[in-house]
Amino acid sequence: MFARSRFVSAFVQRVGSRSFLSTSSVYQRGLPEPDHSEHQTEDVACIVNPDSAECTASEALVETLSRHGIEKVWGIVGSAFIDPLDLFQAAGIEFIDVQHEQNAVHMADAYAKMTGKPGVVIGQNGPGISNMVTGIATAYLNHSPVVVISPQSGSDSMGKLGFQELAQLPMFNNITKYQVHVEHAGRMSELASHALNRAVAAGGPTQINYSRNILKEVHPFKFAGPRSLNPIVPDRFTIDEITKQLLAAERPVLLAGGGLQDAAEVRKLAETFDIPVATTYLHNDSYPKSDPRAVGSLGYMGSKAAMKCVQESDLVVAIGTRINPFGITNQYGMQYWDNDRPLIQIDRNQAALAVSCTPSLAVHGDAVATIAAVNASLEGVDVSPKPSKTNYAAYRAEWHAERIPKAANGGIDEQGNIPPKTVLHEFASVLNDLKDPVVTTDIGHCCSQALAYLDFDTPRSLLTAGTFGSCGTAIPMAIGARFADADRPIFALVGDGAVNMQGINELLTCYRNNLGITVVVFRNGVWGAELLNQLIWTDARAVGTEIVNPPISGIARAFGVHGVTVSGSTSEFNKELRKAAARQANGETTLIEVTCTPEMGAPFRSDAMSCPTRYLPKFKHLSTETANYGRQFGQEFPQP
Repeated sequence: MFARSRFVSAFVQRVGSRSFLSTSSVYQRGLPEPDHSEHQTEDVACIVNPDSAECTASEALVETLSRHGIEKVWGIVGSAFIDPLDLFQAAGIEFIDVQHEQNAVHMADAYAKMTGKPGVVIGQNGPGISNMVTGIATAYLNHSPVVVISPQSGSDSMGKLGFQELAQLPMFNNITKYQVHVEHAGRMSELASHALNRAVAAGGPTQINYSRNILKEVHPFKFAGPRSLNPIVPDRFTIDEITKQLLAAERPVLLAGGGLQDAAEVRKLAETFDIPVATTYLHNDSYPKSDPRAVGSLGYMGSKAAMKCVQESDLVVAIGTRINPFGITNQYGMQYWDNDRPLIQIDRNQAALAVSCTPSLAVHGDAVATIAAVNASLEGVDVSPKPSKTNYAAYRAEWHAERIPKAANGGIDEQGNIPPKTVLHEFASVLNDLKDPVVTTDIGHCCSQALAYLDFDTPRSLLTAGTFGSCGTAIPMAIGARFADADRPIFALVGDGAVNMQGINELLTCYRNNLGITVVVFRNGVWGAELLNQLIWTDARAVGTEIVNPPISGIARAFGVHGVTVSGSTSEFNKELRKAAARQANGETTLIEVTCTPEMGAPFRSDAMSCPTRYLPKFKHLSTETANYGRQFGQEFPQP
């Protein structure tokens, strides 16, 4: 894992003897690995550093990372952190060199989600750190414990506008849970530990910033380690009130959010009352699909079964969620969310309670611990077993049947283009045969439609661009998931717009590190979500939404991974997908480019769009009087 390449080893050896070689001549000569045994007298893995010692700030930083169990750090090498980087190998920390710092954060985000440990990134002062902003904003809205280590220009040069100087704390001010600048090198371990602990405790990114010229200062340090916190459990009166409302309700629904790390207690509660369980938007993995009471997710392209259950309910118990407002907008012409309906909202983040919803009872508590307390309070209580008044089983069956392609040949057109929903149905059928698959989804129309087809039995199985909605997340997140878990099959879904942003560069990271993932690219030649907006609200005037791409599978092959194109056959897609999944075990990545129709679902931002009225003479003819929802289906009729 830490071995030098033959080129680097030979280069170092030759530089030491003042003889320089070109890359080609080094490879041709096949020079042997240099012998560094004189610098190492014993296996460093067996050495344990003392709990306190005098050392450099660099050593204190790396020792603190090690004591927090940090095994991987993502970034692009830079002079600002060469000194601590030199210590990583001895500390048992792998530095993962990526192709863009935004991708480094997406990888750390996915890794943190999968493992529950902090995902750590580091970068060069200035552009290396500024490149991380989009990734950190994504992690912030994903509630992921990502830690940014951000060396900045030296304290002896700040304010002179020298090389790569930038004020690095303000950029992350509104998208982190905690920030600190290390003013005194002697506090490096203390403050680094705070950043690592706060990321986990607060469920979001943190930042430790320091001037790069303090790293070699020597101070006495007491090395700080991880701090565990007890789960927050509401008082007895609150637990009794939750129980009372559940006993009184006739059609309650449980809503499992991203803060629910283990569904066992919720499942027990659902069985006690025979309650359907829905999941929140983007958290299809919060509750096991195999439970007969699971009805799917709310939100854009979510489950009609879940929405019908919520629409009919007289009480919603939302567990481990802030209830994102975008996740409860009307779907399929159905207004299922009622702000006046009794709502119990349970979340460990007190600041998230009653911000985007109007709970009748706001409960500050850990999701699992709170429901466990509710279950305990029901012991000895006569909860008469009776069938649910909500016909959730029928709704589940109807929703399952609706997602099966009805058109002849799956709707494949004469050019061999496959409807995205047909691709997703086939994709879901393959996933059902695999053990504990992980799926990452990018932002975009095809990927958003995937939410209607993805359900899981294992938590930490769905990793998304989240509600920040940045393009290019799926591939680096899949790689971060692979670093977190060597065995589970991992798939990334991305459209042909987002795929060619920064994320595709990380196929090189797969090649260099022998990582096996599978990328499915929906090639339909359009920015689908935005084209749909133009079709509906700007009288089908398409500007900037048509895409011309070279073969994307060819780009993949150029990066050293497998690249295949599928057209005109769902059985061929099924076969290639299974072959790609099998290759993952050998550390091989495959990109499958599927030619698709531009068929679309519901508009992505109908909550924020409307027909424009123009007033200036030059633009007056571009007014739109009526939204035309039929154009996406090749029809010409207004929405009734």
